[in-house]
Amino acid sequence: MFPKFSIVFAKKSIYIIVNSSKAQILMQLLLIIAALSGLVYIFFRVSKRMRRTDRIKVTPTLMATEGDLTDRNKTRNFREAMSWKRQKVDYKEMNDTFNQADYQFSKGNYTVAAQGFVHVISLKNDHPEANNKLGIIYIKQEQYKKAEALYRKLTELYPNKALYYSNLGRVFYNQGRLDAAANAYHHAVQLDSRRPERYLSLGQVYRELKRYKESVSVFSKALDLNPRHEDLYFLIVDILDEIKAYEEAVAYLEAMLEFFPYNQNAKTLIIDFRRKMEISPLSSERIRKSAPAAGQNSLFKEFANTKNVEMAPLHYDDDQEEATPAPPSPNQLNMEDIAPR
Repeated sequence: MFPKFSIVFAKKSIYIIVNSSKAQILMQLLLIIAALSGLVYIFFRVSKRMRRTDRIKVTPTLMATEGDLTDRNKTRNFREAMSWKRQKVDYKEMNDTFNQADYQFSKGNYTVAAQGFVHVISLKNDHPEANNKLGIIYIKQEQYKKAEALYRKLTELYPNKALYYSNLGRVFYNQGRLDAAANAYHHAVQLDSRRPERYLSLGQVYRELKRYKESVSVFSKALDLNPRHEDLYFLIVDILDEIKAYEEAVAYLEAMLEFFPYNQNAKTLIIDFRRKMEISPLSSERIRKSAPAAGQNSLFKEFANTKNVEMAPLHYDDDQEEATPAPPSPNQLNMEDIAPR
């Protein structure tokens, strides 16, 4: 760090002091003092410059915005971008505003509720319930681009929360983007495989995509979770009838009769399918004994290979409301409005 000539000069001066007269010693002492003064000056200049460099820090001011959510290339890591500029949160104001907006939401006053949720998000951008319910309002108002931006943000902030992927799937479905909807619903099922409604939504999307194998497989998973879902049996049977898998349709109807033994529609359909298979419908007991085993239909053999698709449940939020499943249709896909706490 120090100049070499100063060190060399100091050494030579010490050597001269030892071998010089008193006059020369005095002269050399003056030179030594001058040299040391130069060294001290250089030391303090270098130290001051180093301290100044340490004090200079880059203060990022980038704040991830809603527009960034539609182009993830703009923000490499959303959570990191959010942490660059911390928001000062007035929690009392935030909670009071959210409770008022939630009340308006429950009353169906969506315009007023949306204003409240927007204010909550302005106070705390990653508020899960406010973002989720605002997204539902946007879906109801058919503002799908805004809803998509919110649910993309939520899936980025909370990647292990299945309901945000489920609602994102609803956004895609309403826009007619069935492949994207199927991917979102499939991701939701992988994260939480215990809610039959998610299987109903995914199965309906598969059916509209004419992916009948996956549709029957997913609906069967829903039946495993809720074997008393009467309408779901008929939904599966309808798909099997469409692809002429009559043996399997009869098998599902007979399984249904174990839970609903007096369902006349199921008995009538069994007779119709037996006729289609050219089996005499004289006796239901004899029919069961003589009917071909399920799985003999060549088309349904493919279903059997995909029926036990591995689903990895990573978490389950016990405080989510379980809605009574209904036969899925384009207007009945599952949309969840309860955010995990």
